Amino acid sequence: MPLLVSRFYLHRDDLIQAVKYMNLLKGAPRHVASDWLNEARLHLETRQAADALLAHAAGIGCKEWKDYLHAQEKTLNLLAEETGIAVANASSTDVANNNNIPATVAG
Repeated sequence: MPLLVSRFYLHRDDLIQAVKYMNLLKGAPRHVASDWLNEARLHLETRQAADALLAHAAGIGCKEWKDYLHAQEKTLNLLAEETGIAVANASSTDVANNNNIPATVAG
């Protein structure tokens, strides 16, 4: 029975459930499937590590993007002070949050 259910989940690309059911095997069938189980576990562990790295990289990317926008806002404010041109209604927070607020220039 565990083999049939595992096959069902494999055909639906659900390796986690397939491994869970393969772990129910006992005796000789479990021994025969042990190499497959070990490889499947390694695959799942690798996929989990890759997902964690991708999530971490995405988090770092978001922070760097917000830092970049904040630096651009500071530069814009310095230019506005030096030239006497005021830029209003557009902050790095608005841009980072994807608010479509148009910048207005007043002289």
